[in-house]
Amino acid sequence: MARLLVTGASGLLGANFLSEARDFWETGGLSRSGNGPAGCGPQVKCDLRDGETARLALDGFSADLIVHCAAWTDVDQCEANPEEAKQIHVEASRMIACWCAENRKRLVYLSTDSVFSGEDSLYSEADPPSPVNVYAKTKWEGELEVKRICPEALIIRTNMFGWNYLEKGSLAEWFLRMLIEKKPIQGFTDLRFTPLLVNDLSRLILKLIDKGAVGTFHLASRDSCSKYEFGVWLAEIFGFKPELITESSSESFQFRARRPKDTSLSVAKTTDFLKQEMPGIREGLKTFKLLLGNGFVEKLKGHAVPWVRTHALPS
Repeated sequence: MARLLVTGASGLLGANFLSEARDFWETGGLSRSGNGPAGCGPQVKCDLRDGETARLALDGFSADLIVHCAAWTDVDQCEANPEEAKQIHVEASRMIACWCAENRKRLVYLSTDSVFSGEDSLYSEADPPSPVNVYAKTKWEGELEVKRICPEALIIRTNMFGWNYLEKGSLAEWFLRMLIEKKPIQGFTDLRFTPLLVNDLSRLILKLIDKGAVGTFHLASRDSCSKYEFGVWLAEIFGFKPELITESSSESFQFRARRPKDTSLSVAKTTDFLKQEMPGIREGLKTFKLLLGNGFVEKLKGHAVPWVRTHALPS
């Protein structure tokens, strides 16, 4: 069985992707914590900013394919620490791309919908990126390094939600926790996106890999919504009162980093390539709830979700 290594293996995508990929690949993971979901192969503690140690880890696993999910997704902290963001997103990506090129191995680089300015909508793969903050700028620079060093690499731009392996909390988990605790929530009406459930995203990445996809692809939902609408739909699907969520504007918050207003992605290229329609946001939210009900989250994390276990969800 071919060997697949995931960086950022304890993150939202890394852990969920490993859970999907282990049935088809001999898997392993790298992460700063050294943690990863059970049954997904060796999990190595490794800081990708330490190039020498990271290369030794890559040599040790000798993967046929690296799926590079590791990223620093705290946008405001990236803005405050641009050099560290560059180390993580650009220099580490360059090192991994060089290893893949030298060893003639395949590489998948996970990028972000935030590479676009947000002044337009439904961006295609042919639209020129114009990042407005350090996080997005360094992720875009990482794309460029990967393309330069590994022209046959697969680059995926996306935005996701789902159940985290560690207690980090994706947007959907944050909304759900606030609803459970009956805390007031402000949902941004001026920020739009096309989020995809991480489990669907993982399966779609595997399909692109299986079909030998090369170049840049957008993996996203087939429809878009505002952050406010996302929260309301989640509340409705989980049986909470959507009135707990009020409309607000991102302009009323003092973020350190500027946020692009509309990062909705066009999925026409991916839909045509895979010959299948992308999931819708509501479909993803319904599956998000189903995963909780059928025990997937407990299996992923190795324990029940404390804040869900201690608060009864609406029937």
